[in-house]
Amino acid sequence: MFGTRSYIIVTFAFLFWLYYVASGGGSFEPEEWPEVPVARVEPAPEPQSEPQSEPELVIAEEIAPVEPEPAPEVDGAAILDALSEAAPAETAPLPDLSGAGLENAFSFTEPVAPIEISPEAIVAAPEPAPELVRIAGSRVNIRSGPGTENGVVTTLDGGIVVEVLSRAENGWVEVRLPDDFGIGWVSGTLVEPVTE
Repeated sequence: MFGTRSYIIVTFAFLFWLYYVASGGGSFEPEEWPEVPVARVEPAPEPQSEPQSEPELVIAEEIAPVEPEPAPEVDGAAILDALSEAAPAETAPLPDLSGAGLENAFSFTEPVAPIEISPEAIVAAPEPAPELVRIAGSRVNIRSGPGTENGVVTTLDGGIVVEVLSRAENGWVEVRLPDDFGIGWVSGTLVEPVTE
């Protein structure tokens, strides 16, 4: 009988009429609100500080410097006599080490001349051979990143050999495109190792 649109229009008309009647209709006059007294906040008075008196000066008694006691006089000759009396009368002679073969123990050898290496003698380590794979499908899309969500850079025919640059964890292989056309990504399931 009523559609949704008609139902909404009737509902809003009823609510408007209800509001109009509840608010007093055409004879509505707003009430006068009583004035509310506003509390005034007076700033707190600043605390009165008592005048400060100057501190009394205390004069310390004068202290006389203490004279250091003189060091006792030492008779050097008496000390030497005491030491010579305490020393043994005879000292044991040092052993003779001349026949022990120590005469060349501290001699220095002549410096060794530096070894000269010619550049021809330096052999560079051979670079590892690049890993090569062959495109295994008939026409394979090469993408800009490791996954089908990346755009297609080019398409390669089956049997073309490309160099592997890196491998992603998801099984995709980064390859150098032939004829210096850059790099791209291909699924690892669409390549096979080149066996020579």
